[in-house]
Amino acid sequence: MRLVLYGPPHLRLDGRPLSASAWRTQRAFQMLVFLALHPRGVERDLLLDRFWPGRQAAAGRRNLHPTLSYVRSVLPRASVAPIVRESTRYALDPAYPMTCDAWDVDQALDEGRHAKDSRARRAALERAVGFATGRFLDGFYSDWADELHLREQDRMSKLLLELGELCRAAGDHEEALSHFRRALELDAYREGTSLAIMECHVRLGNRRAAMVEFDRLKTLLRTELGVEPLPETEDAVRQLLSGDAPADTPEPRRRKSVQPVAGLRAVGSAQVRLKGAGGESRR
Repeated sequence: MRLVLYGPPHLRLDGRPLSASAWRTQRAFQMLVFLALHPRGVERDLLLDRFWPGRQAAAGRRNLHPTLSYVRSVLPRASVAPIVRESTRYALDPAYPMTCDAWDVDQALDEGRHAKDSRARRAALERAVGFATGRFLDGFYSDWADELHLREQDRMSKLLLELGELCRAAGDHEEALSHFRRALELDAYREGTSLAIMECHVRLGNRRAAMVEFDRLKTLLRTELGVEPLPETEDAVRQLLSGDAPADTPEPRRRKSVQPVAGLRAVGSAQVRLKGAGGESRR
């Protein structure tokens, strides 16, 4: 049994997705996901606040236990119950036989933090991004899911940038380019990522592709933000295209207080933490 949270969230039994109709309400499935992302457990009041906010609190007090009971009834029977309760705190039992791609990402990142050298760290980070095969919590449209999605998007962007740097330092520019492109999909306005992509193209002998990437960046910034690339970016691009590039392309400073014309949402401080982001571990 596997809980998949990258891409549209779903539960897989014997390798096949469990039909959405198996859940009486999506709230029950989302509560399973919420518990999975809080391995140390969740207080009753937090569950009520997240799933029955505001004036729905009275309904939440009536429906919390039936909803948790329904989650238990959908999950396959095992030697231990899937959900344990200690006073007013609820958690998934770590002994329950279920895996989750989000847990695998966190474990790989933890291994990367303790890696003894750059090669081992790169291998761990590659495992992490390999598990993250889609948009986190894709299709969940609640406030708590938005918070977690934004937090994970920021974390995955940083992970891909570091992995790209490790590959570039090892002279593996093809792999570096792949990771930098994925990072750019998560933050299209980050000029340093575009610079890293341009450098990879130049190192691979594709100067024209680097020029195309710079044109894409300029068009995006002008159309969406009404600004030009930072002076540091333009200086670095001139050096790259002149063949006089530094060994390490400089990272331009980040823009402050600039929002896309199209209204791209800024990353806020999530009140709900991803499992593992702050040292939290399932086991």
